[in-house]
Amino acid sequence: MVFATYANYTEAHVDEYAANIIATRGIKPADIQGFVNTIKSTVKGLTQEQLQAWNTKQAYIALGFLLQSAALEGIDACPMEGFDAAKFDEILGLADKNLKAIVIAPIGFRADDDTYQFYKKVRTAKKDLFINV
Repeated sequence: MVFATYANYTEAHVDEYAANIIATRGIKPADIQGFVNTIKSTVKGLTQEQLQAWNTKQAYIALGFLLQSAALEGIDACPMEGFDAAKFDEILGLADKNLKAIVIAPIGFRADDDTYQFYKKVRTAKKDLFINV
């Protein structure tokens, strides 16, 4: 799975989102106009860099749901950074769609002969990971 965000986020994206809400819920545009105006006001007040940072966080939220859902279904998945995002954008034609790759997650089933599946998981100790106040 390749998680991508809009390279350039505009009010038109807010309009598409609003149209989806209206169609899905079978409501009138006036029913969510205040909500739409709030989102548009926020979008107008942010730079593209700030919008990209916000959209990146949204991609990671979606990644979290993918990982959780895969785990519940017994499907292996692994979040990955450190990949050549520009190459992914090029190969997949993402720039032509105003998109850019943010994070990837291969999903599937491990091979039966994968010896790494039997290794103990190495995790940070809870006492070092959490702060109790």
